Amino acid sequence: MKQTNKLELIINNLYKSPNDSNLFGEEISKLLKSCTRISLKLFPKDFNFKKKYEVFQKAVCILSEKGWYVEYGMTFSNVTFAASLIENNKVEDADLFLKNYFDNEIDNIQKIITSRSPERAHVLNASLNAHRKLEFYLSTPVFFAQAEGICLDLTNYRFFSSQKGQPKTKKYFNSFKGTEILSDLLKPLIKIDVNRNFQIENQPDGQNRHDVLHGQSSDYGENSINSYKALSLLIYISDIVYSSIN
Repeated sequence: MKQTNKLELIINNLYKSPNDSNLFGEEISKLLKSCTRISLKLFPKDFNFKKKYEVFQKAVCILSEKGWYVEYGMTFSNVTFAASLIENNKVEDADLFLKNYFDNEIDNIQKIITSRSPERAHVLNASLNAHRKLEFYLSTPVFFAQAEGICLDLTNYRFFSSQKGQPKTKKYFNSFKGTEILSDLLKPLIKIDVNRNFQIENQPDGQNRHDVLHGQSSDYGENSINSYKALSLLIYISDIVYSSIN
């Protein structure tokens, strides 16, 4: 059995045995020691699962609504802390926190996305190098384009395609038969977030894919956060969505 599936099985079993939190902690500690990609701190030993997981579920959606996406390297506290900043109207602080996170993880991210999409490695490496050089006019559109292409490869739906006001990736989400925790991580596939919205004239809310790739924005590269958000989408597709299939 895959390590990810074992982890999810333990978590789901906790619903059936809510009083076995100590056993849960011991089991998950043993499992996580043998994992290479799942975060060692995502669910710590003293984790009050039922109560705190609700916070985690909400946090994943809060982040995606602002154009940020999670990946398996993130800890529980990474996700919930960033979301709490947004909830408290400290969006710039959340952006900075997540920017620093991705700066620290970019080498690991590069290994993951290029190993899982080797036919795209030359494009992915070029875009990541541009990002490192602060060439955000170059990195941002490529991150968006590759995220959409990889999503199509994995799910048969383009991430940014919609039909009757609903993301087409919702069809993939509705067909998903995996565990509850992974289903929650896939919730961004059913939401119209800031990256999928058209801009409202005189009421901008950051940058989105349509503005960037269709030439309606000529200043998206001035704000580094746009590139970081697009990078977070790329690793989300290459990590979370990838794990729902493989």
